Amino acid sequence: MQTVSAAFTTATAAPFKNVGVGALIAWQKTINPSYQFFTINQSRIGGPDLIKGAGGSVTFFDKYQYDNETANVESFRVTRTQSNLPWGVIMAQAEITLLNNSNRYTPQYDPTIGNYIKPDRPIKLSVGYNGEYVGLFTGYTERPTSSINSRRTTLTAWDALKFLSNKKSALPVFVNARANDIIEALLVEQGFSAGQFVIESSLQQPISYLMANGRVVTDIFKDICAAEGALMFCDENGIIHFWNRLHLNSNSTSRWTFNYGNMTNIDWNTTPIVNDAIVIAKPFKVAAFNKVWESGQVYTVPPGGSLDIFADFRDDVGNYPVISMDTPAKINVATTSSYQANFNEDGTGDDATGSVNLSSAYLFGQSYKMTYTNATAGNIYLTKIQLYGIPAKVAVVDSKEQTDAASILDYGINPDNNGDVYEIANDLVQDAATANALAYIYVTLFKGPLQRLKCTVFGVPHLQLGDYVTVNEETTGQTLSMVVVGQEIGVAANGKVTQTLDMEQRSVYQYFTIGVSKIGGSDYLAP
Repeated sequence: MQTVSAAFTTATAAPFKNVGVGALIAWQKTINPSYQFFTINQSRIGGPDLIKGAGGSVTFFDKYQYDNETANVESFRVTRTQSNLPWGVIMAQAEITLLNNSNRYTPQYDPTIGNYIKPDRPIKLSVGYNGEYVGLFTGYTERPTSSINSRRTTLTAWDALKFLSNKKSALPVFVNARANDIIEALLVEQGFSAGQFVIESSLQQPISYLMANGRVVTDIFKDICAAEGALMFCDENGIIHFWNRLHLNSNSTSRWTFNYGNMTNIDWNTTPIVNDAIVIAKPFKVAAFNKVWESGQVYTVPPGGSLDIFADFRDDVGNYPVISMDTPAKINVATTSSYQANFNEDGTGDDATGSVNLSSAYLFGQSYKMTYTNATAGNIYLTKIQLYGIPAKVAVVDSKEQTDAASILDYGINPDNNGDVYEIANDLVQDAATANALAYIYVTLFKGPLQRLKCTVFGVPHLQLGDYVTVNEETTGQTLSMVVVGQEIGVAANGKVTQTLDMEQRSVYQYFTIGVSKIGGSDYLAP
């Protein structure tokens, strides 16, 4: 839950309060080098000072000078939700409608921002009670669309993780690096600095090999989250979070209480049943320098021309990457990369190795491109090519399955998955212990149907993803501990706030802590 004053909390529960909205857009994407931040009782609303992100940190988005578009807001809506299973990358979305009676948002019209009605504009949205505001969304806009007839401009915006889905990393290979360190390195590469992200520690061994160069940053994050059972998202104020697999199950502090007096449109459902899960660990491990490929055919390099040859690295397990490669030389040495050529295709003629050149070579990870050129007037035949390098291969495949016999007896095997076993196979799961822990968590959490609730509540805008709440279900008399797994909040300039929450019942485990828990006590060993 975002930090607010006692007065804001009181106003939230009150039936009447003054509601305000805020919309800041950096149309020109101007960076303010002085970073003069908004100060209560000194700066003025709508003035030039920037608003600092939550927690006192200067966020990635705080460096821009924003235009205050609050006066033209008709409405906006922000959606942030996780999938059915508690891991992955969440991307928040916002939809904004601006009144355009003055043609301010018509391209080329306004003398200040008319040339900047473009996509990829930083935006911040907020809501306030009695003059105190909390952030709801920070991100980037897509291309604005305007209607001349209705005099309205609409914007769709996404948070920073969507922004990173259009960015490719240029970092080299990570070898024996922890997942949290990899995430931080990727964020720093993309311009985020310490204080602009909160990354919890990985709960498995260092990742022995991960190729980053040329890959989309968000895709790497998705793979890491699946391997860690982790959740990654950007909060309302632009701070990126990575929660390890124990985060949601070790928090038990209720942030708000809901009952039939402060929620409406109540739909009850249950979580999917997972009583049989398999997690397969097949990590790439860096091996010793050795032969990784040898040609199995004769290649013809045409006279005065060139030939591209691709070496794909594969063993009995599948394709594997090579970290570094010795460039093939014109000599045949048993322990280095080399090539041989002949003027006859069957290799019976004169040696032609000196007449063909390796003009370029490029390592793509799981393949190696070689370009050979021939300056002579006749064909030259490459009769042998051997490549030596340092590969990363799958040495051991560990498959760990967890089942719950009582649940299977009651419901059958995974009835919400057509009776199929839930299977996760991920190259970044590093060991059998992690595979076993992930399978254990999924079955332990979801072996029985837990209550899932979707409802409209009286606006509590400072609630956040992952917050624990108490729900008094008055029909049955149950008091449920639930976690917020999704929310949609809409705000209109007329002061109407609508908020829909997705909440899920979650068992809370107090995990064993060295120096605190006692042997034989009730605390669970952390999986």
